Amino acid sequence: MSSPSTPPDVSEYNYDFDTFEREGDFEGGSEYKDTHDGRLKSKMIEAPFVPIGIAGALATIGYSIFAFRRRGTMSTSVFLMHLRVRAQSMIVGSLTLGVAATLIKEFMDKRKKKQKTSQAVSK
Repeated sequence: MSSPSTPPDVSEYNYDFDTFEREGDFEGGSEYKDTHDGRLKSKMIEAPFVPIGIAGALATIGYSIFAFRRRGTMSTSVFLMHLRVRAQSMIVGSLTLGVAATLIKEFMDKRKKKQKTSQAVSK
């Protein structure tokens, strides 16, 4: 072991970070390995509006690259400002829809739970 004044030797701990798997039920309890594909899959399951927002922003950027040649007399800086606003609005709009969907789902779950308890009491 190392003394308290020196940092510990990392080789003492036999961690294999390439094959690390999540265990237990925390932050959604994902069953996927911590690889890039696994993280993307778990994120799409836990919060599907985030990847949708990113895809919308990338689609906006792709279309803007195509439309750059046909911008007419608009200056490049103004065109890029419009591009930034469009891309941000795709992400913010997607996240807003995700928050709204989560709130509605939680409200409906509470409502169903309340109805079940009231039915159980009346029987």
